[in-house]
Amino acid sequence: MWGMAPLHNLSRSAKYEALGRPPRQIIPLVDLWKQGELVRPVELPENLRTDEFYLSNFGLAMKLGNPIIPKGYPPTDFCFPDPLHKMKPSFACDMLSYMVIFGAIYLRFPPFRSWRYLIKCLGPLPEQWKGLYNHPQQNFYRTWTLF
Repeated sequence: MWGMAPLHNLSRSAKYEALGRPPRQIIPLVDLWKQGELVRPVELPENLRTDEFYLSNFGLAMKLGNPIIPKGYPPTDFCFPDPLHKMKPSFACDMLSYMVIFGAIYLRFPPFRSWRYLIKCLGPLPEQWKGLYNHPQQNFYRTWTLF
Protein backbone atom coordinates (compact mmCIF):
# COMPACT_ATOMS: atom_id res chain seq x y z
CA MET A 1 0.00 0.00 0.00
CA TRP A 2 1.19 3.49 -0.73
CA GLY A 3 1.88 5.89 2.09
CA MET A 4 -0.50 8.81 2.37
CA ALA A 5 -0.10 12.41 3.46
CA PRO A 6 -1.66 12.90 6.91
CA LEU A 7 -5.24 14.13 6.93
CA HIS A 8 -5.96 13.90 10.66
CA ASN A 9 -5.71 17.66 11.14
CA LEU A 10 -8.31 18.42 8.42
CA SER A 11 -12.02 18.89 9.00
CA ARG A 12 -14.45 16.33 7.60
CA SER A 13 -15.43 18.62 4.73
CA ALA A 14 -11.75 19.23 3.87
CA LYS A 15 -11.15 15.46 3.83
CA TYR A 16 -14.11 14.98 1.45
CA GLU A 17 -12.70 17.76 -0.72
CA ALA A 18 -9.27 16.09 -0.82
CA LEU A 19 -10.49 12.52 -1.33
CA GLY A 20 -13.91 12.94 -2.88
CA ARG A 21 -17.05 11.43 -1.45
CA PRO A 22 -17.27 7.68 -2.16
CA PRO A 23 -20.43 6.56 -3.97
CA ARG A 24 -22.78 4.40 -1.91
CA GLN A 25 -25.47 1.97 -2.90
CA ILE A 26 -28.08 0.27 -0.70
CA ILE A 27 -27.70 -3.52 -0.71
CA PRO A 28 -30.95 -4.66 -2.36
CA LEU A 29 -32.82 -7.95 -2.08
CA VAL A 30 -30.90 -9.21 0.93
CA ASP A 31 -32.61 -9.74 4.26
CA LEU A 32 -29.97 -8.36 6.61
CA TRP A 33 -30.45 -7.73 10.32
CA LYS A 34 -29.51 -4.13 9.59
CA GLN A 35 -29.65 -2.08 6.38
CA GLY A 36 -26.28 -2.23 4.63
CA GLU A 37 -24.56 -0.22 1.93
CA LEU A 38 -21.92 -0.97 -0.65
CA VAL A 39 -19.28 1.75 -0.62
CA ARG A 40 -16.72 2.02 -3.40
CA PRO A 41 -13.13 2.06 -2.11
CA VAL A 42 -11.47 5.45 -2.04
CA GLU A 43 -9.18 6.30 -4.95
CA LEU A 44 -6.22 8.15 -3.55
CA PRO A 45 -5.18 11.17 -5.62
CA GLU A 46 -1.52 11.14 -6.72
CA ASN A 47 -0.77 14.35 -4.83
CA LEU A 48 -1.61 12.65 -1.50
CA ARG A 49 0.69 9.64 -2.04
CA THR A 50 4.06 9.56 -0.33
CA ASP A 51 7.21 7.69 -1.34
CA GLU A 52 6.64 5.13 1.41
CA PHE A 53 5.22 1.71 0.55
CA TYR A 54 3.78 -0.79 3.02
CA LEU A 55 2.94 -4.48 2.86
CA SER A 56 -0.26 -5.63 4.50
CA ASN A 57 -1.38 -9.09 5.44
CA PHE A 58 -4.78 -8.55 3.76
CA GLY A 59 -6.63 -10.44 6.43
CA LEU A 60 -5.39 -11.88 9.68
CA ALA A 61 -2.40 -10.79 11.72
CA MET A 62 -0.62 -12.50 14.54
CA LYS A 63 2.56 -12.04 16.51
CA LEU A 64 5.44 -14.20 15.31
CA GLY A 65 5.84 -17.21 17.57
CA ASN A 66 2.35 -16.93 19.07
CA PRO A 67 1.03 -20.51 19.41
CA ILE A 68 -2.60 -19.36 19.16
CA ILE A 69 -3.80 -19.22 15.56
CA PRO A 70 -6.43 -16.49 15.01
CA LYS A 71 -9.86 -17.62 13.85
CA GLY A 72 -11.02 -16.70 10.38
CA TYR A 73 -9.58 -16.98 6.91
CA PRO A 74 -7.58 -14.57 4.79
CA PRO A 75 -8.94 -13.62 1.36
CA THR A 76 -8.36 -16.58 -0.97
CA ASP A 77 -6.98 -14.42 -3.79
CA PHE A 78 -3.88 -13.70 -1.68
CA CYS A 79 -3.58 -16.72 0.57
CA PHE A 80 -2.04 -20.10 -0.05
CA PRO A 81 -3.91 -23.20 1.12
CA ASP A 82 -1.88 -23.88 4.29
CA PRO A 83 -4.20 -22.02 6.73
CA LEU A 84 -7.24 -23.64 5.17
CA HIS A 85 -5.80 -27.07 5.99
CA LYS A 86 -5.28 -26.37 9.69
CA MET A 87 -1.54 -25.87 9.12
CA LYS A 88 0.28 -23.42 11.36
CA PRO A 89 1.27 -20.13 9.74
CA SER A 90 4.78 -20.22 8.35
CA PHE A 91 7.35 -17.98 6.73
CA ALA A 92 7.06 -20.04 3.52
CA CYS A 93 3.29 -19.47 3.34
CA ASP A 94 3.80 -15.73 3.91
CA MET A 95 6.41 -15.54 1.16
CA LEU A 96 4.17 -17.39 -1.29
CA SER A 97 1.30 -15.06 -0.40
CA TYR A 98 3.49 -12.00 -0.97
CA MET A 99 4.55 -13.42 -4.34
CA VAL A 100 0.88 -13.71 -5.29
CA ILE A 101 0.28 -10.12 -4.11
CA PHE A 102 3.20 -8.83 -6.17
CA GLY A 103 1.99 -10.90 -9.14
CA ALA A 104 -1.45 -9.31 -8.83
CA ILE A 105 0.09 -5.83 -8.64
CA TYR A 106 2.21 -6.51 -11.73
CA LEU A 107 -0.48 -8.31 -13.74
CA ARG A 108 -3.36 -6.14 -12.43
CA PHE A 109 -5.39 -9.28 -11.67
CA PRO A 110 -4.89 -12.20 -9.26
CA PRO A 111 -2.64 -14.85 -10.86
CA PHE A 112 -4.82 -17.71 -9.58
CA ARG A 113 -8.53 -17.30 -10.20
CA SER A 114 -9.50 -20.32 -8.10
CA TRP A 115 -8.03 -23.08 -5.96
CA ARG A 116 -8.44 -25.51 -8.86
CA TYR A 117 -6.44 -23.22 -11.13
CA LEU A 118 -3.73 -22.86 -8.47
CA ILE A 119 -3.48 -26.65 -8.24
CA LYS A 120 -3.43 -26.94 -12.03
CA CYS A 121 -0.52 -24.45 -12.22
CA LEU A 122 1.53 -25.50 -9.19
CA GLY A 123 0.61 -29.15 -8.78
CA PRO A 124 -1.35 -31.11 -6.17
CA LEU A 125 -1.23 -30.34 -2.48
CA PRO A 126 0.62 -32.70 -0.13
CA GLU A 127 -1.16 -36.04 0.25
CA GLN A 128 -0.89 -35.82 4.06
CA TRP A 129 -3.19 -32.76 3.97
CA LYS A 130 -6.05 -34.88 2.65
CA GLY A 131 -9.08 -34.63 4.90
CA LEU A 132 -7.85 -31.49 6.68
CA TYR A 133 -9.44 -29.00 4.27
CA ASN A 134 -12.37 -27.05 5.71
CA HIS A 135 -14.55 -28.29 2.86
CA PRO A 136 -13.42 -31.94 2.57
CA GLN A 137 -15.65 -32.66 -0.43
CA GLN A 138 -13.14 -30.70 -2.54
CA ASN A 139 -10.48 -32.89 -4.11
CA PHE A 140 -7.16 -31.11 -4.55
CA TYR A 141 -4.99 -34.06 -3.58
CA ARG A 142 -4.79 -36.05 -6.79
CA THR A 143 -1.45 -37.61 -7.50
CA TRP A 144 0.27 -36.97 -10.79
CA THR A 145 0.05 -39.56 -13.55
CA LEU A 146 2.20 -39.36 -16.66
CA PHE A 147 0.06 -41.64 -18.83
